[in-house]
Amino acid sequence: MDDRTLLVIADVCRRAAAGEVTARLPELGDGPGVAECRDAVNAMLSNSADRLAEANAARIALADELEHAVLRVSEQVATAATEMGASANGLADFARAAVAEAERGLETVTSLRTAADQILSAVDLINQVAKQTRLLALNATIEAARAGEAGLGFSVVAGEVKTLADETSGSSGEITGHVNKVQEVAADAIAVLETVTDSIREMSGLTNGIAVAVDGGHGTNGLSQLAEVLRAEVSRFVETARHA
Repeated sequence: MDDRTLLVIADVCRRAAAGEVTARLPELGDGPGVAECRDAVNAMLSNSADRLAEANAARIALADELEHAVLRVSEQVATAATEMGASANGLADFARAAVAEAERGLETVTSLRTAADQILSAVDLINQVAKQTRLLALNATIEAARAGEAGLGFSVVAGEVKTLADETSGSSGEITGHVNKVQEVAADAIAVLETVTDSIREMSGLTNGIAVAVDGGHGTNGLSQLAEVLRAEVSRFVETARHA
């Protein structure tokens, strides 16, 4: 085999290596060894071209499958993100409204407790007045007794005043008992409302965090934006793979 034949073989091999799938050796001579070499090299080139075509077809099919899968997943993620965002925002709105209602309830119960304290103060004042009235009625009764028959009418009035003072004191005691029960209930209600309000505030913070994670914010991308980024990156990769 002379140098010219070797140069032809080298040229064909270089073309095949460069991607020319149709590169084949021409007739190199009449010798049986040369013909056998030509047939072997061309068979190898044909086999390599077939394998390359199969690989290219497989690569393109894989790229198509990957693109379809990513598009499907990204669409599902975007849909789920939209639904989650709506749910999270709705829950956050509900939590904010619940916090506002709980705070108003807390203010109402606190006002009730304050009013109960004011009632107790008033009842205490009434008791002091009743005590003073009984004392005055007692003094009046003593003075009426000293006055004899002239003080009989005054003594009756003093007795009625004392009776009224006693009744007032008894009623004040009942009022005090009722107010104390109201204060106990108000204290329990305040404790419950404070616990509920704190829990709702915590839930509101969590739902706000979910909404931010889904919709994006504070310099971060949400699920929808991330799904779009993923789709764009995979599309770019697939396009490169198709034309590789």
